[in-house]
Amino acid sequence: MEEMMLGKSIAETFPRLRLEGDMKEYLSPARVEHVAIDRKAHRLNVQIVSRRWIHKKYIYGLEEEIGRQLFPDMDLQIRVREHFYLSGQYTPERFFEVYHSSLLRECREEDRMLCHVLQTSDISFPEEDRLELSLEDTLTGHEKEKQLVLYLTQIFEERCHMAVHIHVSWHPAETEAHRQEDEAGFRREADRIFARAGVSGGKASSAAGSDTGGQAVSQNADGPGAAAPQTGGKSGGPGQPQGGRKGRRTQNDAPADPDQLFGRYFEGDSTPIASLDETAGEVILKGQVTMQETRELRSGKVLVMFALTDFTDTIRGKIFADPDQAKTLEAGLKQGSFIRLRGRVLQDAYEHELMLSGIQGIRRAADFRETRTDTAPVRRVELHAHTKMSEMDGASETKDLIRRAWKWGHPAVAITDHGAVQGFPDANKAMQGIDDEYRRAYAEKHPELDRDALKKVSAPFKVLYGCEVYLVDDLRGIAVNTKGQTLQDSFVVFDIETTGLSNLTCRIIEIGAVRVCGGEITERFSTFVNPEVPIPFRIEQLTSISDSMVENAPTIREVLPQFLEFCGNDVLVAHNADFDVGFIQKACEDQGIPHDFTRIDTVALAQYLLPQL
Repeated sequence: MEEMMLGKSIAETFPRLRLEGDMKEYLSPARVEHVAIDRKAHRLNVQIVSRRWIHKKYIYGLEEEIGRQLFPDMDLQIRVREHFYLSGQYTPERFFEVYHSSLLRECREEDRMLCHVLQTSDISFPEEDRLELSLEDTLTGHEKEKQLVLYLTQIFEERCHMAVHIHVSWHPAETEAHRQEDEAGFRREADRIFARAGVSGGKASSAAGSDTGGQAVSQNADGPGAAAPQTGGKSGGPGQPQGGRKGRRTQNDAPADPDQLFGRYFEGDSTPIASLDETAGEVILKGQVTMQETRELRSGKVLVMFALTDFTDTIRGKIFADPDQAKTLEAGLKQGSFIRLRGRVLQDAYEHELMLSGIQGIRRAADFRETRTDTAPVRRVELHAHTKMSEMDGASETKDLIRRAWKWGHPAVAITDHGAVQGFPDANKAMQGIDDEYRRAYAEKHPELDRDALKKVSAPFKVLYGCEVYLVDDLRGIAVNTKGQTLQDSFVVFDIETTGLSNLTCRIIEIGAVRVCGGEITERFSTFVNPEVPIPFRIEQLTSISDSMVENAPTIREVLPQFLEFCGNDVLVAHNADFDVGFIQKACEDQGIPHDFTRIDTVALAQYLLPQL
């Protein structure tokens, strides 16, 4: 094994690697401790360390991107192992609360039955270093007990360097249905293990290369050429070569059948994508292509990747093809096209998800979607349609909404996005297309009309251009709960930093204030506040306040009385005072301290005094 010790960032270690979005943000603080290439196992091991915990989905994403970007044509497995050196704000219980979804994601990828046992367990921390693990009293629970204990021990002690003692107890399974589901899952897990070992139904499968009537079949067919065509006997269906003919076509040759895009002819019923799991094996699927990408490899092959949906779920597939064959696939697998295919479902080592591999045949298919119609005798007009320009409330393209209303025979449709009119140009363009389509059909029925007359013809359909506007509360008070104070009285200007936006669930981490009297600053108050919980990563990025800065600071129970004493009866002034004063009021309520603040909001004050801004 070759090993190189490193202490650089991921970007410095892999300068050609490009990470985007959340993955880049959450992995940026991590350091690469070492990189090791295991040539015998064809594996690249990368160990990273971080003072922030990282969700497993970003670790899997890093593995995928290293393999995809840096080693696209190499049979190399990428393994990233992470270690966390967390602040003292993290106890095992607090860490488990925030890391729970990451644990389930990792468990699900490695062993689904172990994930099931973890999901149905009850976990508590009666003491800081003691984990009480209560498992369901089932066959699978007893089978996976030691494995789960070992897994949790490794997570806490090796990955996070936290000492935890795990005590196991048992509780009855909730219902008979849970028990049956548990046992069914255990059988699926056993089938998967048998399949990996080349065993079917408890019997050993035929050895590779055995006599199968002139056809050699690979148990784990993966990619073009995995299964050779028949060389004798009856011919197959359309697109399948005749046995014994010279120059017979292989799976990589261009098919004679115009509907055959790749591989051999096949028949059979299709399986819903939503029902697939890692035990599905060889299946026939039908669906619509939603994405296609090709990539030339150094070996001369072309990697064709695509995504297929049958509207129950979506699955991705990959084919290693010759350049000429890749052109046929690229044309036949265009986004929006419908196909049927036969291939094998596998858990991809790089993608960490179910994928189609060993694809034996792809054929063009008809659109199998059932088109909805409007059968109402009098068609309505939709006056409140949102397009994708309405953030978080619309996903449809403007042209798709308009054409759907036209196809249904509606006389009009109104586009009313949230505070936006960016959909109007697309709506106008879609309307022009409908008018052109209508004119062509009208011209066929009325050949006597000349071009000028046709220009005056338009579709009996309208687009109503609208918008959901936002209203600003311009009656909101600048000063709230006044008691006859004047501008000559002293006041306290303050600001706080918190772990989040809600005063119900989040906590104060810093308070800073000054007292102003006669236009001069006369006193100052400033302190960090220990929230007694870890500071979220995004809050640390926003405020530059880390766990190490607050873990030795006083808690709000100590700080609040001191801050209230500093303020006295002065008016509280803050920018967006509802937020800052709201946190102070909530802290007072938690400690049973009465409050009756007069506050001034400088946001509203600035809007009044600086209207030009």
